[in-house]
Amino acid sequence: MKFKWISLAIVGFALLIAPLTSMAELIAVEDFAKHAAFRNIKISPDGEHLAFSYRDETQVNLAVMNIKSKKITGKFEFGEWYQVSNFHWANNKRVIMEVQKFVGYLDKKGSATDIYAANIDGKHRKRLFTSGNAGYQIVSMLEAEDDYILLIKGHGNDYDREDETMDVNAIKLNINTARTNKLGGHPKQQVSNILFDKHDQMRIATRYVTDKERFGWGTYEIYLKNEHGGWIESNLSQYTDKRISFRGLSADGNNALVVSDMGGEKTSALYRVNLQSGKYEKVFEDNIVDLGGVVRAYDKAIIGVNYSPNYNVTKFFDTEHPEAKALAALYTAFPGSDVTFTSYTRNGEKATVFVRSDTNPGDFYLFDFADNSLKYLMSTMPWIKPEQMAKVQPIEYTTRDGVKIQGYLTLPQGKSENLPLIIHPHGGPHGPRDFWGFDPDVQFMANRGYAVLQMNFRGSGGYGKEFESSGYRKWGREMQDDVTDATLWAIKSGVADPERICIYGGSYGGYATLMGVVKEPDLYKCGLGYVGVYDLETMYEAGDIIQRESGIRYLKHVLGEDKEELRANSPARNVSKIKADLFIAHGEEDVRVPMEQYDVLIEALDKAKIPYQSMVKDEGHGYQKFKNRVEFYQAMEKFFAKNLK
Repeated sequence: MKFKWISLAIVGFALLIAPLTSMAELIAVEDFAKHAAFRNIKISPDGEHLAFSYRDETQVNLAVMNIKSKKITGKFEFGEWYQVSNFHWANNKRVIMEVQKFVGYLDKKGSATDIYAANIDGKHRKRLFTSGNAGYQIVSMLEAEDDYILLIKGHGNDYDREDETMDVNAIKLNINTARTNKLGGHPKQQVSNILFDKHDQMRIATRYVTDKERFGWGTYEIYLKNEHGGWIESNLSQYTDKRISFRGLSADGNNALVVSDMGGEKTSALYRVNLQSGKYEKVFEDNIVDLGGVVRAYDKAIIGVNYSPNYNVTKFFDTEHPEAKALAALYTAFPGSDVTFTSYTRNGEKATVFVRSDTNPGDFYLFDFADNSLKYLMSTMPWIKPEQMAKVQPIEYTTRDGVKIQGYLTLPQGKSENLPLIIHPHGGPHGPRDFWGFDPDVQFMANRGYAVLQMNFRGSGGYGKEFESSGYRKWGREMQDDVTDATLWAIKSGVADPERICIYGGSYGGYATLMGVVKEPDLYKCGLGYVGVYDLETMYEAGDIIQRESGIRYLKHVLGEDKEELRANSPARNVSKIKADLFIAHGEEDVRVPMEQYDVLIEALDKAKIPYQSMVKDEGHGYQKFKNRVEFYQAMEKFFAKNLK
């Protein structure tokens, strides 16, 4: 591995003089189908080693490298399909690894996550925690105690089916012997989460009980540890109909930063809340989107917040903080990129940095705070050349009934008008949304000469509770009209050739694809449905959602139970209207959108004698295996070329 020191001034100059556009070269299908070679990298507390996770065919392993000698001191692998999903430095000599079997997303072949520890020379590897029927959250590496880490643990036996909550306890786990000790001082009340201050002391315990009669409502129980070691209920418990997500605590534990809509805003804002009185003050809000994660400095101070109204944005609260200044310099050095500190040495003098953008899947650097210098470490997908990728542009359009919708338009390099267009609705639909950033699917289509349009139709997450709930009971209706109106916007704006438009999406996006070619038979030349929902009645009969009482309540609320309405809004019940060419791809191991959905659609198409192309793989909810991904991309390429010419 080669390292290279780079000054921030040189980086900024080099990026500014680089060519902004170039004629696109046809890039191999395999380059888009491959998973990232490197997942993450973290520096040791003493700054002498780097640990990094990397892919080796079906596995994701961990390696440790000495920075000075550039030699690998230890490698850790766990067998076929096993992945190191996350890792941590427990101390200078020992790493913690979270490991799970992962074959496909939402399939039947995976496993729960276990915790392992090992010395950086590869010796003394030990499994510390077996999840089984238990769940955990790693809270802290306990810097003051090198032999222990802090966990919150819950067990299936402690799950309350009536209240749909799981009781948890805080435990210290010995990273050498795997012995556990339950911490003292827990609240007497049953709680489902415990929050700690920056000194690893328990400060807040919470429980949320869902109201089964009113969807989206419930009761918060929030307890605050007082100076005498007892627990009192916080006045914050009064916000039963609001979303509350804790982001950090003050040093004394009496005040918290929360992202919430407690003030009645359209979107969630950041508040500083006195946990004893319940009084709050607004710190920051954006009137378009909900706020995301906070920017936490080395000293655990919260110096900013992230949000994404179009491009990704960071708002700093303390612009004089050394890390805020460093990040500002890095943003200047890498214009048009997201920059994040991902790990630190214990003294805070060095950090690893992750830089990514719409055209760059991500690069890792080593940053030295003493002289603001960077050392290039590695790229997540080193075969991707950012200058060959297409830029992603935020767009906005207004629907037929006056709703403003945000979205993203990706244009093939060197072209901007009268293009073949692929409409690409996202999955979910309630909760997820599309963001600005690198997407191999989108880049593959753009590299083949297609414009790609993504839209955050009503019902999408991230734009406030009201916007998300406005999509309930609107599947196939207003939500679908939002997709159609995005297509019409692209035609009216001159981007799209109206005679060369296809639609492609996965999961709910697969539903929107097939519903699109049903409702607008003359608008789309082709439709590619990928692991999609095609019959709303079948959602009540098959899949993992109905295995939970909360899942059934969810379906009843967002879909309704009127059979005529369900059938009217199901593509499989309305195939006679389809004129577009079809390609249907599915995973036979999918537990979220099972094969019953594929079968009911195929049966209807066969009965109506409507031609289609299909692909079924031994996968879950989306193709993960490299061979299958390559075959899917190749088939997709031929399908779009046939219909969009």
